[in-house]
Order: sequence, then structure tokens, then C-alpha cells
Amino acid sequence: MNKKIKIFAYDVQPFELNYLVEITNNIGICFQFTEHPLTEKNVDLCVGYDGISVIGYSRVNEDIINKLYHQGINIVSTRTVGYDNIDIEYARKKGLVVCHAQYAPNNIAEFTVMLALMLLRKIKQLINRTSDDFSLPSSACMQLSEAKVGVIGTGKIGKLVVQILKGFGSDIIAYDINPSDELISTVTYVDIDTLYRDSDIVLVLIPGNKENHHFINDAAFKKMKDGCIFINTVRGSIVETGSLIDALKSGKLGGVGLDVIEGESNVMHHSNITENRENEHIFLLKRLPNVIYTPHCAFYTQEAIREMVNSGVVSIVNEIKGISNPYRVNNL
Repeated sequence: MNKKIKIFAYDVQPFELNYLVEITNNIGICFQFTEHPLTEKNVDLCVGYDGISVIGYSRVNEDIINKLYHQGINIVSTRTVGYDNIDIEYARKKGLVVCHAQYAPNNIAEFTVMLALMLLRKIKQLINRTSDDFSLPSSACMQLSEAKVGVIGTGKIGKLVVQILKGFGSDIIAYDINPSDELISTVTYVDIDTLYRDSDIVLVLIPGNKENHHFINDAAFKKMKDGCIFINTVRGSIVETGSLIDALKSGKLGGVGLDVIEGESNVMHHSNITENRENEHIFLLKRLPNVIYTPHCAFYTQEAIREMVNSGVVSIVNEIKGISNPYRVNNL
């Protein structure tokens, strides 16, 4: 009789537990979990399992990888698209396979365009204003159909954002080190300085890897059009937060939409957070009238959660069974 595959999951959130139970039951997997992140203190919980699954709260560093290696764990999957919480190179060195989640980009793309609309129409200011004042603001807003939108990064999310924006009639320019043949007839590709100079709205949709760390910095903000709207819904590390705040304070930026920010891990997805020095940028931005700040929730749809959980389980099963695995990150 074939041995039953055993998977241990860390970081299990209430919103994904039912999906995990359903998927592992359907496949016939032995599944155990903890809601706590993977640490050196609880790494022994996965002894005897074939693979583990985590999300971003678990920092899978050299020490953790060494312990997993000695415990015979050689597959780590993350139930998120991003995997910057895992030391990929060291995992490869120790022979650990790393997998990540994949899901349709509709959730991030829709959220990005929603933020653009909200900022253009000054929704935050209007909501705050109408608590006691129902007069019209002193200046009218711009329609999305009349805005020139600069899209930085035309991968899966960027392509869908372009498709949605075309429905509004927006004029779209784009920058990507590898322009998409699919979009050549739809958008105008320009150099990055031209995009900064000409865009009414700048959307950053590039991967949050080492090469793109602080891709948007003081020099970038200074090149943007005065009053430009800036939106980041992908990874906080792409934007230098101090420079973003300076651009807001100076009036260079007309509005900012953020679903992510660097150093967010001590705040995101926690309740009853009180202000402290570690979070001072986050709480400053949250108070500004022309900033819409959301808690890394653009991904948070029923469809995406199911796909992420499915990826986290199926990737391990595929590796164990020797099946082609589209979720693998590192080639050993």
C-alpha cells in the first residue's frame, strides 16, 4: 500500500483553514498545522512530514533551513506569490526545493485600478468632509478616461491592468525591460524618465526582488509630473518610504495609494496596533488626507485564497510524486 503523503503547515490563517482541510481531504493527504510562524522553537513540529507549507510571517533563513535539512524535510512551499521570506540560494545549496503560489492576477489588477479611481475622485477627502460639510470641494476632479497612466511593469498583473484601463479609455504608456509583444499595439512603451515626466498616474507593478529594491526613490519622485498620483500594490521594498513622504510633504505628489510598504510585517494583518517608532512612517501616511492606505489586502479574495492554498498543497504533492511542478522556484 502506498504511503500517505504528510504535510505540515505553519502560519495558518482563519480565512484559509477550511480550504486547506477541503483540499487535503480531497487529495487524501495527512495534514496538520499551527497558526504560528515557523521558528527554531517549533521547527520540530514537522518532524516525520514530507514537506511544509508557510506564508510570509515565517522567515526561512539559514538556521531554519539547516534544521529542516537535518530533519529530512526537503520541500518548502509558500502559500503566497512572493517568496522573499525564504533564503532561496541557501535552500538550493542544501538541496531543498522551494515552491510558491500562483493565482490569476485579477484581484491585484482590480484593486490597483480601484485605488486610481478613488484618488482621482478624492474619495477619502470627500468621506471625511461629509461628516459635517456637504458643499462641493474647491476644485473639480479628473476623469480616468482623460488621465495619462504610466504602467511600470507589464507582466501578468500589468497586462490585466492595461486591459481594464483600456475599458475606461485611458491613454496608457508603459515601461518594462522586456516589453510585451502582446501589448505593443495597445500601449506606447517609453523610457522610464519619459513615463515619470508625462504620467498623471504612475502604477508600479514590478517584482519585489533584489534588483528592484528602492526602484522608486528620491530621484524618481523628482522626475514625476507635479501633482502626479502614485500607486504601489505589489511589494513595499520597491519604494523608498522616506522619499515618498518627502514627495508628499513637498506637494510633488497629488495622491498616493498603498497596499504595501517596507517594514510592514509588524503591522500587517494584526489588530489593535498602537503607534510606535518602528511604525511611524505607516501611521504618518495613514493620517494624510491624500493617501489611501490599505493593509496588504489586494490579494484577499475567495478565488485567490483557494488558488494559493491549492498551490501550497499541490506543489508538495507534485514534487513527491515526480510530477511536473509549475510552482517550483529554485532549480536544484
